[in-house]
Amino acid sequence: MSARQYTTSASEYAKAFGSIRTAKNIFWLLLLLAVLVQIAGFVMVEFAGMIDNAGQQTAAGEPDTTATWLYEVLHWAMPTAKIVAVVTGLLLVMTLMFAVKLSLLERLGGVAGLMSAFFWSLILFAMLIPWQDVLTDSFGAGALYSLGDLQRSRTVLKEDMLEQVLFYARYLAYPIIALLVALIVQLKFGRGYRQIMSSLAGGTQAQPAQPAQPAQPAQPANRPTTPGGNK
Repeated sequence: MSARQYTTSASEYAKAFGSIRTAKNIFWLLLLLAVLVQIAGFVMVEFAGMIDNAGQQTAAGEPDTTATWLYEVLHWAMPTAKIVAVVTGLLLVMTLMFAVKLSLLERLGGVAGLMSAFFWSLILFAMLIPWQDVLTDSFGAGALYSLGDLQRSRTVLKEDMLEQVLFYARYLAYPIIALLVALIVQLKFGRGYRQIMSSLAGGTQAQPAQPAQPAQPAQPANRPTTPGGNK
């Protein structure tokens, strides 16, 4: 018996890409929030003097409980944000990979935008990996860090202009660049997603190629008969 053929309607593809888009948005928002926590932690430590005020006394001679409480919050929030960003970055890459694969297999269009978003997500994931923890003997570093990393860098920071530039580039500019790359991923995916939805709404998606039919054997040509028969 021949295998039963199933056809997938345009609405099914639209629902599939809707699920992909929802998952992508969740991972993207969690990643964005995690990087923003890192930037907020740096601002509180470097510009608000949160670490310097922790454990100090107020003008009334009482401990500065607010600064101490904020220090404890950041002590746990920044490493947690680092883990969340790495995990969601990996899930974002996998989600976009499935989107590209579905678009290519079913010839739905929008491949250029989805493929661009996928490769930008790979760059983003490489930036989010804490290379300073993975490769401890290397000068490589990721856009994510813990409060201890920031404290150690502030301790050894000197007045040299180059070291000041590298310090702010590592702990402030690098996460901001990661946010910009995440924004590019969102924009590229949105372009491909709109093309796919437009194609499905118009019913213009390409149909999968039909399997080639086996060649029929050539029929022998009828030879004309003569009145005298074959001689």
